Amino acid sequence: ALSAPGGLRDLDVFYASLDNIYIHPGGTATSPFADMNMPLPPGAQQHSQPSMNQPGTVRPRILGNPLGRLDENELEITSSQLQSGDLLLEIHNDGSGLLSWRVVDAPSWLSFDIQAGVALGSGYDFSSSPQHSQLRISPAAGGVPEGSHQGYITLAFHYPDGNSTTERVAISLDKRGAAFYEAGRPQS
Repeated sequence: ALSAPGGLRDLDVFYASLDNIYIHPGGTATSPFADMNMPLPPGAQQHSQPSMNQPGTVRPRILGNPLGRLDENELEITSSQLQSGDLLLEIHNDGSGLLSWRVVDAPSWLSFDIQAGVALGSGYDFSSSPQHSQLRISPAAGGVPEGSHQGYITLAFHYPDGNSTTERVAISLDKRGAAFYEAGRPQS
């Protein structure tokens, strides 16, 4: 029958056929169909595609090599800035591609217009030049009590390779008699 020795369903015959496909003159187990490649035209050069798994080759060309930087590592808030909410922290991408960032920790007496963003680096046609990102810092809802306040804003930079780094900005405020408004009445 078919499964008898030497028959079509004989496992020894089946595996011997596979060996003929994968290991034969001109081919190897990793390139079993090498004999099927068409010859290149005269003068043509073979081009090999880099593997997506090789570190440092394709990934940076596609996603870029962002490099995060903050303009400041120490900020002082004046009473006028506290009232107007016009204190800005600039986040730069000195590399290429997209740098995503987010606020991971901050003093309770501060609030932000956004909690995360993207800084554009060079190397892509997003714009004519890299574009930084801005984080607007304001007092938290209800105002800031009078006195001296210190703390840190911690930002996380997220990179395309899956790594993250954090940067801290020391922030201080000495609020002396600066009024804030509550229900139409100035408060100190």
